[in-house]
This record gives sequence, structure tokens and C-alpha cells, in this order.
Amino acid sequence: MSFFGKSLGHLTSADLANLLENKVPESRTLDYKRELPGNSDDAKKEFLADVSAMANTMGGMLLYGVDEETDQSGRGSGVPQQNPCGITIDNEDKLKLRLQDIVRDGLNPRLTNIDVRAFTVKDKAILALSVPRSLFAPHAIWFQKSGKFFRRNDSGKYQVDPAELRQMYNAVSLWQSQMETFRRDRISRIEGGEVLPNLAPAPYVLLHILPYGRLDESVDILPTSAGNLAHSLLQTSPFPLNDYNTNFDGFIGYQVSRPPSQSQQYVQAFTFGGLEHYSAGLFLIDGTDVRLNGLGVEKLINDAVSKSCELIRNKWNISAPFAVLLTIVGAKGMRAMKFTQFYGEQNSSGTLQHSPAMFPALVLPGDAPHTKELEPLVKHFWRAFGELPDLP
Repeated sequence: MSFFGKSLGHLTSADLANLLENKVPESRTLDYKRELPGNSDDAKKEFLADVSAMANTMGGMLLYGVDEETDQSGRGSGVPQQNPCGITIDNEDKLKLRLQDIVRDGLNPRLTNIDVRAFTVKDKAILALSVPRSLFAPHAIWFQKSGKFFRRNDSGKYQVDPAELRQMYNAVSLWQSQMETFRRDRISRIEGGEVLPNLAPAPYVLLHILPYGRLDESVDILPTSAGNLAHSLLQTSPFPLNDYNTNFDGFIGYQVSRPPSQSQQYVQAFTFGGLEHYSAGLFLIDGTDVRLNGLGVEKLINDAVSKSCELIRNKWNISAPFAVLLTIVGAKGMRAMKFTQFYGEQNSSGTLQHSPAMFPALVLPGDAPHTKELEPLVKHFWRAFGELPDLP
């Protein structure tokens, strides 16, 4: 989960001080707590309800050591006091382990990737607990066999009723269906000439980086200026892009050749916070022999995914998980170019048997994916061409 475009590991005391100074109110992803969770059974259940509610919704952060302002009736308003009340932390490591143990053993399915970190704000200790949006939701409180499910809205956590619980269980399969429908729709729109004029036709490669479960949501992708977004967007592509514009779907950066000719590459930013990379320039044409630059596809996956996730997180404050979808259109019967240590450049031993070749979505649970996390997609790509690469 990220805040101010940062993961918990990159947050500073100044960031939290600004949060309090600006009186940022509680929301679906932010909850203020005066005291740390206690050791009683009721306190543990309350803590598990807070954590599971965030994991079952959009993820979020719990801040301990912060008092809320009160309304005329004396009830908390959800607005933080500018001066934190602070908490006592004798041993940060032991406290972190205690909270993680409660969460790990108290929820079903288990939730193991919460992050905990202490800060000092105005000479007071504050504990931040980051909860990611879970890929395995819904999580039930399993401590003492409670069996209750919670979620969050802008007013706080609430217990889920049976109807919403059924929707939560169906959400994963629904999201997968929406994702595949979105992918097919994009191919149809590209083929229909609705994305860019003078766009190079098939064969081409598509790479989507989609925030998990957000296709029907919206974010202000131009909070400052088109130029600022253009600079960041163009940097996500490993290929040269030199122009940009707003369009029906959001914002697009693309390649313009002079004299005017077909555009070979583009990056589309969608209003829901996802990115689409298009490349028709990865195909090597030698007369009637057309091959796919497999090394270029690897570079596209490894470079574009990492930079795209960074942009989505830093520019639009959207956190993982992210879904990565690779699609190759119009390349049935083609070979891929590879590189071997002893023989240099070679063709793959097999040819691609599908068009479009729609590789299964790879879900990345973290905000900053590493090459190792992308290996399953890279290996699947090479298997589609009859290869089993020996990746490091």
C-alpha cells in the first residue's frame, strides 16, 4: 500500500507530520488510533477487524498514536489532531512481531504481508501499519472462531452482510472476466483504427499493466499538466516516443516519424489508472521472412512493467496488486529471435501457434516488481515459441 506515492518503507516523519498538519480525514484507506492494540481477546478481535476490513477493501494504513478531533457530542470526527498524542514503544521489533503474529494466526485465509514501522512526529512516537489489498480476500476473523467479515467505507469499518459476502467471493472471477473482456475490446479498437491514425497494423505486441479490480473506477490522471504526465509516461517505454495528446481513453504518448509514416509504438494511460504499451516495431522483416524480436519482448516486459508500476504508484497513488497481460497479435506461424552464448542470434525452435496469443494474467502483489517476479511471464513467452530458456 502506498501513500503520497510512497510505500511505507519510503515514508518519512515529515510526510506524517504533513498529514496531521493538513488534517487529512479518515477514509477507506486511512484510520487513526489513539492506542496500540491491547492483549485482551476483545482487543485482538477489534484489531483483526480493522486489518481485515482494509485487506478486504482497498488496503490502507492504520496510524497509532494519533487522536481525533471530537464533535459537539464528544464523538470522534475522523479528523486528526495536529499534535499527536503518541504511544510508548519499548521494543519496535517485538511490537512488530506481536502484531504480525496476531494477524497471521487470527485471519482465514492467512494474511502475512502487513508492514509495520515506527516514526517520530513532534517528539512523539507513532506506529504505522500498512495493509495491502489482498489477492485472497475475503478474510474472516478466525480468532476464537469468530467467523465475521469486515470491510471499510469512508465512515470506517462495517460488518459484511450475506449478500455483500457473496459478491466478495465472486469478485475475483468477475475481475478476471472483466480483464479479458477489456483486452479483447482493446484489440478490436486497435484493429478498427480507433486508437491512433496511421498506426502500424498487425503483427504487434500489447502489454497491459492494470491496477487490480479498478477497471470501473476513475482517477485524475492529469492533476497538474499534460507536459508533466507526458514526460513520465514516455519514460515508461523502452522504445523512443516523441509526441503526446489527450484522447477519449485518457492520455497517449506515441512515436511520430518524419516524413509522416506509420506509428510503430505508443503508451496509453487510461482514466482508471492502467497503462497499455503497443509495439509493432519488434518484428524483423527480411523479405517474406518475419520474426519477432524475443529479446525485445523480454526488455518490454522487464523495463515497461517496472516503470509503469512506479508511475501508477507515484503519479496516481494507486497501490498493488497489479495485473500484467501480454498479447501478441498477427504472429501465428512466426519464430522468435533469441540469443545463445555460443551461437549468438538464432531463431526459436518452434513457431507461435495462436493469434491472438493472449497470455494469462500475471498478478504482482507488491508495488515495486522485480525481474524475478516477472520470470513466469517471460518463460511462458518462450515456451509459446518452443523454447525453455535458462533464466538466471
